[in-house]
Amino acid sequence: YGITFWPNFKGRDGCRTPMPWVSDQPHGGFSDASPWLPIPQQHLALAVNNQEHEQHSILKSFQAFLQWRKQQPALVEGTIEFLETPEPILAFYRKHPKQSLIAVFNLSAKEISIAADSLNIAQAIEFANMDTGVLNATQLILPGFGCFFATSHQ
Repeated sequence: YGITFWPNFKGRDGCRTPMPWVSDQPHGGFSDASPWLPIPQQHLALAVNNQEHEQHSILKSFQAFLQWRKQQPALVEGTIEFLETPEPILAFYRKHPKQSLIAVFNLSAKEISIAADSLNIAQAIEFANMDTGVLNATQLILPGFGCFFATSHQ
């Protein structure tokens, strides 16, 4: 984005912006060096120092997820098998001799549902601070950009 529209647009691709560590330091505390592109002002509000004490922040949610992930053999060393699902759903099994999991993601901003019987779900895994899906007898309902993890019968 930044390269494609250079020099008319001198902004930075949002996904490549350096992580702002401290909101009130130059360049978000990322570096003392002068960056070749600026860090947008709105990114500074998401600096680590603003999120680390906020229980429901994206940072805390991601840290909790990473800690949980490290304890799941299927996610660390398991094989992967993608499921045929309608867009915008992404779903796959992760299989390991000690564990079999299913992961389902809604890649859109809109709530979406999928038939539960097509997923081979054994038991849902709850996550605090995350927009997880809701499983009922017939369907899995995923919020916009939500996810769902469960043990599977696979």
